Amino acid sequence: MPSAAEILRDYLQNKYKNIKIIGPERKSWLRIIPDPHLQSESVVYVNDSIIHPNNRGWYDLSRDDYNKLVSSPRHYYAIMLEKNPEHTFVIPGSALEAFFSQVEPNFKQGKLQWDFSIIERNGSHNTLVVNRAPGKEHSLVNFLNKWDQISDLKEKTNETNQGLVDTEESTWISDLIDTYMKLGGAAKYYHLSDIYKVFAEIRRSKNEILPKDYENIIRYYLQANSRGSGRDLFQPKEIGSGYWMLKETPSLDSDSLVTKEILPCLQSIRNDDEKIEKAREALNKFLSRYPYHQHPDLIDELQVSDIYERGSKDTFYYYWSEIAENVGKTGAEASVWGITEENLKLFKDLLKIAVDRNKSLLEKVNAPWEKISGFGGEKAIPKKIIYLYNSDRSLAVFSMQDMELFSTKLGKKYIEKAKDKYGKDYGVLSNGEKYELHTELLLEAKDEINSQFNQRWDNTTFWRFLYHCLKSESSSEEKDTPHLETFDDSPLSIPTYEEIENGYEKIRSSLLVPKEKVIEIVTALASGRHVLLAGPIGTGKTRLAQLIPELFWEKIGGYYAEYYTATADWNTQDVIGGIYPKMENGRVAYDIQYGCVAETVARNWERGTDGGLRIPSVHLARRPQYRGTWLVIDEFNRADIDKAFGQLFTALRTRLLKIPTNETDTSYKELRIPQDYRIIGTLNTADKHFLFQLSDALKSRFAYIEIDIPRKEDYEKEVYYAMKNAISELRLKDYEDFILLDDIGKKVLPGRSNAEFYNRILQAYYFLDLVRVFKKLGTAVLQLIYQNMLVALRITKDAKLSLDNALTSTLIPQLENLSSASLGTIEALYNENIVQYFKDAYKSPNRQSYGEPFEKVLEYLQISNYKTRAEEFSAGVMKIENDNIWSQIQTAFEDKKKNFELGLVQFKQGITDLRRSAVV
Repeated sequence: MPSAAEILRDYLQNKYKNIKIIGPERKSWLRIIPDPHLQSESVVYVNDSIIHPNNRGWYDLSRDDYNKLVSSPRHYYAIMLEKNPEHTFVIPGSALEAFFSQVEPNFKQGKLQWDFSIIERNGSHNTLVVNRAPGKEHSLVNFLNKWDQISDLKEKTNETNQGLVDTEESTWISDLIDTYMKLGGAAKYYHLSDIYKVFAEIRRSKNEILPKDYENIIRYYLQANSRGSGRDLFQPKEIGSGYWMLKETPSLDSDSLVTKEILPCLQSIRNDDEKIEKAREALNKFLSRYPYHQHPDLIDELQVSDIYERGSKDTFYYYWSEIAENVGKTGAEASVWGITEENLKLFKDLLKIAVDRNKSLLEKVNAPWEKISGFGGEKAIPKKIIYLYNSDRSLAVFSMQDMELFSTKLGKKYIEKAKDKYGKDYGVLSNGEKYELHTELLLEAKDEINSQFNQRWDNTTFWRFLYHCLKSESSSEEKDTPHLETFDDSPLSIPTYEEIENGYEKIRSSLLVPKEKVIEIVTALASGRHVLLAGPIGTGKTRLAQLIPELFWEKIGGYYAEYYTATADWNTQDVIGGIYPKMENGRVAYDIQYGCVAETVARNWERGTDGGLRIPSVHLARRPQYRGTWLVIDEFNRADIDKAFGQLFTALRTRLLKIPTNETDTSYKELRIPQDYRIIGTLNTADKHFLFQLSDALKSRFAYIEIDIPRKEDYEKEVYYAMKNAISELRLKDYEDFILLDDIGKKVLPGRSNAEFYNRILQAYYFLDLVRVFKKLGTAVLQLIYQNMLVALRITKDAKLSLDNALTSTLIPQLENLSSASLGTIEALYNENIVQYFKDAYKSPNRQSYGEPFEKVLEYLQISNYKTRAEEFSAGVMKIENDNIWSQIQTAFEDKKKNFELGLVQFKQGITDLRRSAVV
């Protein structure tokens, strides 16, 4: 067992490789170790200064050298007793600094001298002889007395101020543990049992550190460093959420790390394992009480009181949360469900989907559970309901983070599998797609383990194995788990010209967005602003918000954009955080739950709280590490901005979030916002004047940037991007009979055997172009039309019918909010009687309501002086008998209609039905 001095020396020597060490190799004879400088028998290099030991073991320390030592951001000192090298005191720099301050008069002489060569200590350390600062009680004695006689650490903390609780500087306990544990290649965060082990081994080696009460100190340290949710970073069973990271391991084989981890754990997993039996009993008890998988018709009989009723132990909620707790926990989402009379039918419909054996796991998870309060997010509650009725083909793993962890440890390369299975990147998969993918991979691993290790595990036993062997401290201590290196908080870097060029090239591979618009966004972010991206539906705002943080800061790791969708009922709790009820042992308890801003901010800090040091963000979904996490709020304006974001505006100015806490001595805790943290919001609006409707507080903190629909002259590129993304979304591989993609020229070309389809996709664009006259719609809408057309063509072999189906199902719903005059104009254009339509409208008592549609049609047909003529139309001073204007309109229309298919029965009827039901 190495001494504490050996541990410290090895650590510092390894960490500061550029420090030259001169002297004997007797590590136990270290006298003073100021971090980051090493003491040797003959000389110590302190930057450009040199400290010489004299023959008596004294050290001459100049004032400048002293300042360098005590100003070190992380300094501690190991003081070895020369005569008793087995006795070692490890103290923080603040204690030694206190000693220096007591001998301040000595600084007037330009030097400070002290001698530790005759320091002695007995069991109670009542004797401590020092040859300097005579007549004063030595600060080291005070320090040791306080740390040896602590009974109520919390009361003494402020008095001692020795860096025990979380501060911007590292605490001496965490530094010591870090020093010791790093020699074994352990992770950054340690299990409580590991900490006990370290102190116990040091005590046994007689290198005593805090001779007694160290358990109380550790426990208080854990309490002081717990997150707002009440979870300690040092947990007996598992490392706190978000603080692990793994490399992908090879597939199962006899030499793999997986095999080495599995073999020792197999002995502790048995079919009669108590937890496995409890899980089986809970599952059977739940299904016996609610056998909806066998009798789905019984779901229709459910009432609100059958689902949840306060104090009742005979409700669906109680069985789900209490009886079935042994099946798997869902975490903070397991709060009282928001089932009301208004959404009862929806819940019943969702429950029918969950029990339907003909539905895939993807369909079950992607069902609209989020429409019920508390059922959104990761959909942990729905996943557990789904599992209870599908336990033979799913697992009791409801956290996507856990699924990614298990798949990675079992050698399942899910990022590659996502591309094979769904034809798109893992990061853009839906919740249901990810859940289905990981479930398939994990069940595949179960079969491999059963075969390779001669097991007969069912899904319940395998679930127990996953959590017992692959996530707890009983595994191989995760020796291959890389350490998350910390770094100082700093402003967001400004991308170089080359980084801008490279980033835009990657964006234009999938999005049609002007380069100058992308540069405008990056400039706003780099200059310290948060950003609101406003524009019509389907213009790529959300995709831009996800790609820009990752691509333009790629050299430093990029930033992961965490995605949330705002709703009308959002408030401060959803954004900052608040106190939420939860059930514990049949009783309502309360816990702190972070909102979307606090949650993403916390992921940037070393301990999940404002601790002065940053860590990379771990998101195995896209890449192992990012420099940090940002927040993307989609459909920002769906929320009541003042109600939901009012406190956030203040926090963005002060860079401090005030989060409510359930601690007794304070009403809130502070969480610092990193300097490089950004929020990107998206707004679906085609109104260019929407900016003026936003509050001054919002506009002062967010740069408002509009993303418009593509220009008409770029129609070939828009058709190309829409078709390319449609093919990718559908994972089509044999599409070249219908269409060809020119990736260099960014064009779509006729297919090998179906030239008609090429004409139909152009007609689809022209129809969208017509609709854009009245309502701007982005390229994503055209992509949906093409997806529908590609599928319909394969089913019907009829290109015209595929166009009719696609326009009816995709465009018609987008026109529902248009006025009767606008819908009538579209109908008249399609029916080829646009001239007569506006002649009749001019004579109508509601003539002015047709003025705007008339102006838009004139602009669309490129009629000269269209604004003046539209004003004359609205004012009633237009010479309606003048055939010149009408002939211009008719001629221009005849030229336009060549681009349209006018025989689409469903689309025509859809427009007529909308017009008849619309308000004038």
